[in-house]
Amino acid sequence: QRDGIYHVYNRSLGKMPILRDPEAKDRFVDILRRKLEKSQLNVYHYCIMNTHFHLAVEVLDMKDLSTFISGLSSSYCKYFRQSGNLGNGPLWQGRYRSILVQKEKYLLNLARYIEQNPVRAGAVATPEEWRWSSAHAYFSGESDGIVNPTEHPLLSEKFSSAAEREMYFKNFWDILPEEDMKLFHSSINAIGDDDFLAKVRNTAGRTVLSAGRPRKIKYQ
Repeated sequence: QRDGIYHVYNRSLGKMPILRDPEAKDRFVDILRRKLEKSQLNVYHYCIMNTHFHLAVEVLDMKDLSTFISGLSSSYCKYFRQSGNLGNGPLWQGRYRSILVQKEKYLLNLARYIEQNPVRAGAVATPEEWRWSSAHAYFSGESDGIVNPTEHPLLSEKFSSAAEREMYFKNFWDILPEEDMKLFHSSINAIGDDDFLAKVRNTAGRTVLSAGRPRKIKYQ
């Protein structure tokens, strides 16, 4: 595997609502923030739902990603058990999924997909209303301790005013195209244009698929 931007996600075993309560989501976000401070990773987008989480992470060394997600998952598991929840079995359905994403052409599409999660679930009307995601930071333009809008590789210098930033998110973030739903739900290992995917094949030998031509769809 190679460095780059990854869509990382995992779901609870049997879709148990292990993150259902606001306190649980707050703790998961706090653990995420603390683990990130000790890592070399950059998280650009995230969303915490009742049964799963999504991250858009820039990775320089895949070992760092594995260590980071392992620590995040195990620390939350420890909190979950100490909170009086019964059982000693695993909380997560298995190893997390990591999908390589071309930064220049698909990071913003991935961001929209991630931050639209609570809207698609009917929890809120707009992404920025969900406090357990990066959407509110980008709408406000202020860091939340996990993502910093001024350091985003594609958005940091995009807006000249708060009004321009708000208009951009209203126009781009509020509607998720069907092709993006299919693309980010699919079981492919890398997303990008033909040149990007050719480089991935040559350097990593991954099974990849060009964006816009998803085959086997496996909903997460």
